[in-house]
This record gives sequence, structure tokens and C-alpha cells, in this order.
Amino acid sequence: MLLLNAQLATVNGEPFERERTRIVLPGIGGAGGGATEFAQFRRKAESFLRDHLGEAAVAKVRSGDPLSPADVAELQRILVAAGIGDDETFAEASERAGNFGRFARGLVGMDRAATKAAFNAFLDDRRYTRKQIEFVEIVINELADQGVVEAWRFYESPYSGLAPTGPEDLFAPADLDDLFAQLEALSTVMGADGELWPALRVRVSGPALHLNTCLMSFHPSTVRRSSRWHLGSISKPNRG
Repeated sequence: MLLLNAQLATVNGEPFERERTRIVLPGIGGAGGGATEFAQFRRKAESFLRDHLGEAAVAKVRSGDPLSPADVAELQRILVAAGIGDDETFAEASERAGNFGRFARGLVGMDRAATKAAFNAFLDDRRYTRKQIEFVEIVINELADQGVVEAWRFYESPYSGLAPTGPEDLFAPADLDDLFAQLEALSTVMGADGELWPALRVRVSGPALHLNTCLMSFHPSTVRRSSRWHLGSISKPNRG
């Protein structure tokens, strides 16, 4: 899903609005009776939190460390103090994203330096090829910007430009296990209800494995070694 955000610019000294696209997490935004109001809340929350990255609670979100219920409560407190959101919108954000911590991380992303440090071993050009390093750098960039990386993203652009049939054909199984272990660790978010993400929730339908979560929350080599399932059977989560 693409969310179009209006930005002010000027032409010949006169203000006008131009649009930019921003990839947003599935389940955040969308159609419905309250979609417009929620989209307004989301834009205000994103703008405020990005303007206050120095706040301890916001910095914790960007650090990639798991959030405690107290951390989430503090995030909500500073938003309410700024006149942004209430119990109802916070509950809706939690429902759409899985929990409020994950919603907030999708707004502010992750600290690039911390994310790069987590994947530093994969940036060693004495051990990995240029394509492998470039693939990992894309992961780092997406985590820094979006906060999470979803399973199906690795089969779409720009990843598919480096690994058309998936990362399992670019990395050795052991390296792929390590890569996804790091990604899983960075993707863990605790919401106000104490729920930890990622959590693998699957339903089986015929010969395909469907993920009902938007986070990368499994080791693909484990799935690949199964006699029935493989990464190519992953389908995008329902965004409706």
C-alpha cells in the first residue's frame, strides 16, 4: 500500500502542494468509515514523533530494543500531551499494526547506526560478495526507514533485482540463518498488552504456507528444509 503525503513547496514564491509516496505497513491505513480520521492521527503522530526523536521513549523505539508496557505508556502519554490521539485511536493503531509498539516503530523507523551495527558481520567484503553486501544494505535501509522488514518483501523490488528467486539462492544456509536471526531480533516489539512481536501465526491451505503476520518471524531455511513447505509459497498478508 502506498500512502500519499502532501508536502508544501514553492514555485516562483507561491506555495503549492506536491505529493510523495511512502510505503506503509499493511494494516495501517486502508479504507473504512474511520480511515480518514485515523490517517490524520497517523500523520500527526508521525510528524510529532519524528520531531522529537530525542525523547527517551522515541529513542527506545528506534533503538530496535524490545519495548516494555511502560515504554508504550510513555509514548502514548507524550502524544496525548501534544493533543494527538486518545484511548480509542491508540486501540485502533494497536489493532491495525498488531500492537502499539510496532505501530510506533513503523512511524519513526530504526536508528541506522544501530541497525548497521547489528548486520556488521554481513558487510565484510572479505567474506561476502558485492551482491550479498548490497542485499544486506537494502535490508538496513528499509529497517531504518520503515522499522520492520516483511517476509514477502524479499521477493519484490529492490531485493528481487539481486536475488530474483529469493535470498536462499544468494546466501549459504548457515549465513541465511544468521541473517534472519538478526532480523528477527531487531523486529521484536512488545506492545502495551505485553505481546511480543514477531510471532509466527500460520494457517495451512492446500500446498501453501500463508503468514498472517507482517513481520519476518521465522528462519526460512527451517521452512525450506521441510518436506512440504518452502519460501516460495509465502503469500502477502491480507491488507484489507
